Amino acid sequence: AVVSMQSTGIITVPENTISSGSLNEIAKLLNSQKQLEGRYEELVTSDRPSNELANVKQNMKSSAQALVRNVKLNPLATENLIKLQQDREYLQLLASECLEEVSQEGSFEGLIRATVEEREKKNKLQETILREEDARKNVRSLQRQLLELKRSKEVIISTKNYAEKR
Repeated sequence: AVVSMQSTGIITVPENTISSGSLNEIAKLLNSQKQLEGRYEELVTSDRPSNELANVKQNMKSSAQALVRNVKLNPLATENLIKLQQDREYLQLLASECLEEVSQEGSFEGLIRATVEEREKKNKLQETILREEDARKNVRSLQRQLLELKRSKEVIISTKNYAEKR
């Protein structure tokens, strides 16, 4: 499933993904949690007392519990979110390095190099996937051949046994 993070920090999941329902629910919970945390921070930093602080605390707690429950029920969604976080961190690092390079050297060589490296990684992964699929097909074919050979041997043995009894 593809998950994207907009510049606003809001996580979105395309509707046509396999597990978009559970990912959307997790994304909504994460967005809600982020909003609650922002509101909590506002209330804590403000000097005026507020009854809303207790409500926000309770909402954060229940939101966290719902998030944990949903993540436990959907381990693949968890893996996707971990991958999303790793990709996001990589992109942030790449963007900061690119900005530094542009400001110091006036070039995008690092970005171009990173893009080429990522494309090569993707191509290698695709090749590995194709080899794995071919290997799986070969294993299935060999299993069918083995089964046919076993059946033919059983027929030969049963024919010999029948002939010996006569």
